[in-house]
Amino acid sequence: MKTQNPWPGKLNTLGRLLSSGVPISEVVDVGVRECTFELIRAFPGLHHQLFEPVSLFFDLIARNYGRIEHTLHPMALSDENSDAYIVLSALRRDGAVTHGHISSTPVEVDGQVIVECQPVPIRRFDDLDVSPADDYLLKVDVDGKDLNVLRGFGDKLESASVVMVEATHSTLLERAGYLAGRGFELFDLVDLVYYGPSLYQLDAVFLRRDLSTESVRPPIGNFDPEKWRPLAE
Repeated sequence: MKTQNPWPGKLNTLGRLLSSGVPISEVVDVGVRECTFELIRAFPGLHHQLFEPVSLFFDLIARNYGRIEHTLHPMALSDENSDAYIVLSALRRDGAVTHGHISSTPVEVDGQVIVECQPVPIRRFDDLDVSPADDYLLKVDVDGKDLNVLRGFGDKLESASVVMVEATHSTLLERAGYLAGRGFELFDLVDLVYYGPSLYQLDAVFLRRDLSTESVRPPIGNFDPEKWRPLAE
């Protein structure tokens, strides 16, 4: 990928990480849904470990990753091992799935807001026989329980080079604090979404602290005005 001027989007951020020499050996994508096209485009030659509990998406995943080396794990991840239910919702009330959440008990399907409810295994990542190569990229987007997913990685989290996690205005600080405590620092905030006048959600990108070299984060003490790039409307 070509070096780009900084811009808060996934592909731009991935390009800057790669051009700065950050190693990424494999992709672990938790909550892949139909696909994560930015990760397909950025890493077509890497193995993608895909975690998705919703069987509705499996055919689309097979099609979208047809030219990508991948393994699909049909399960949800969390910080404990259990069996529960995945509830699929259509927030636009048109029957098209927009969100999913885990419930400990089955929920009645009405065909409008609640589209489907199906049993699903929930597992801790560090209890699985899955060992991604050191310096893997982890992406987590599971509509709310992202922090539980991160906790379930245990010590395996620390071999990730990059972590991308969705967060809202109310969950960002807790997720950032957890990752900071596990040896990561904030690299970028991307895909910002506003609801009304205020920020509602975004994807936060974290870099393992030992990889934060001068090529990634030039010392500001040697100030270079060419590197100072405020975002403009």
